[in-house]
Amino acid sequence: MPAGNIISITITDQNGNVVETTATVNPDGSYSVDDVDVSSLIDGELTVTAETTDNNGNPVSDTDTAFLDATSPSLSVELQGAGEDDVYNIDEIGNNGSVTAQITFGEGTQVGDTLVVVDGNGNELFNGPVSQEMLDAGLALEVPVGTDAQNVSITATVSDPQGNTFSDSDNKGVANIAPEATITIDTIAGDDVINGEEATQTITVTGTVGGDARQG
Repeated sequence: MPAGNIISITITDQNGNVVETTATVNPDGSYSVDDVDVSSLIDGELTVTAETTDNNGNPVSDTDTAFLDATSPSLSVELQGAGEDDVYNIDEIGNNGSVTAQITFGEGTQVGDTLVVVDGNGNELFNGPVSQEMLDAGLALEVPVGTDAQNVSITATVSDPQGNTFSDSDNKGVANIAPEATITIDTIAGDDVINGEEATQTITVTGTVGGDARQG
């Protein structure tokens, strides 16, 4: 095939949508074309046909197939239970010191795609494949909140085998959640009255501490 010959290239998707372009034969017999826009084609198998003519005017062609997967998976993530002010207070944080994040999967996400979820400190909360149950009902995860935290955040990233990725994150403020120290004294001498007889003996004082009051 002489250098300079024009190669007509046709790319067709499964719905019959077509993209056409051309390439020129190089002196070494190769040809290439860059930046072919296939955004009008749907995901799935593509048929690629290259056609030209030889020196005698005879048609020459070849056909190959490729797979198009240009649709990224998608998801949304939301930290729940912060109230109308979007700031967690001590009553809105679980007894285990965490809050709940709900991840919902959208169009393009499929079973087997990879989901990675991290909190604001980079701690990995989930790393694994997306399941059908997750597609149907989403995924709830507990996000730890430190006692001195000013905010809590989470980022979820989903990727498919073709390398398409999508990320979403949520961030909410945290009020000072360290509980105030408390101390109480139990009733002394049974009635908070130390009579003469009791005054000549040793008495016991008991009570409890709470919040951030600690031993020592």
